[in-house]
Amino acid sequence: MAKTLDYILTGATGGLGRAFIDYINDKDSILALGRNEVIGASLNANFKKCDLSNLDEVLNVFSKANCLIHSAALSSAWGSLDEFYKHNVLATSNIIKAAKEHCIEKIIFISSPSIYFDYTNRFNIKEDLVIKKFASLYTYTKFLAEHLVLASGLKYVILRPRGIFGEYDNVLLPRLKKLNFMPLVNDEVICDITYSANVAHAIYLASKYDENLVFNITNDESLKLKDIYTLIQDILEPNLKIKKVNQKALKIFANTSELLAKAKLIKEPLITNYTLGLISYSQTLDISKAKEILGYEPIYSIKDGLLKCKAK
Repeated sequence: MAKTLDYILTGATGGLGRAFIDYINDKDSILALGRNEVIGASLNANFKKCDLSNLDEVLNVFSKANCLIHSAALSSAWGSLDEFYKHNVLATSNIIKAAKEHCIEKIIFISSPSIYFDYTNRFNIKEDLVIKKFASLYTYTKFLAEHLVLASGLKYVILRPRGIFGEYDNVLLPRLKKLNFMPLVNDEVICDITYSANVAHAIYLASKYDENLVFNITNDESLKLKDIYTLIQDILEPNLKIKKVNQKALKIFANTSELLAKAKLIKEPLITNYTLGLISYSQTLDISKAKEILGYEPIYSIKDGLLKCKAK
């Protein structure tokens, strides 16, 4: 009889997936699924290439496991509804079907607190906040995927980690470097970011928890955006300047970039209205539930995480 794995991990070649594999550090316990074979070959896990939007592939590659961790997603400020639906909703539907087929009883779903965002300042957001209109196609499809998990009949824990960064980050820091400066609209904007190893720790704690619940996850150190930029500059990117920008001017630039992308004159906008919103309004999360129920406490500070990124 084949051994029951501890974990099946989707999105294993992404930044969070790789951080979780490093955290567990046991090749025989994880079946790692992803699309990047080059990165997959370097992982300390049993890697298999898999297109999660293809149900037959998913059914064939899955095996018996104690816990399914679904961290794969199309996480982007730009894209079509078809693409977001394919990678965020259809993929989630397929892995739920495969979990049931292979008698996997529990899923940990990595969602996003972007589903709270509505172009207003919000502080100490709890998990029960519901908004009426989603700020992007990404947030809309993550919300739909969450509801598939809620209705799946599987045991579940849903985590909503805010602003993940880390050694394998291919979202936050790379986008700032591509923009070639760190835009600051308002000196008073406050936000949360979270080091990927802390999210990996939260995933591990969630895998040992047996109730169906949703948790916010952060580094538990809300900072002004300009102070986060300063840390990035001091530790990682001394040549990446902080640039104070006018919100109206940046909105014109975002609108123009989006029009060029829609006309396929550029691949994607350098900045979108959604991204502009994220840096223009404060958003902090209440993680008291994760602390009290999961026993979650960040292992590393934001500064620690950035220093680890520098050392990688």
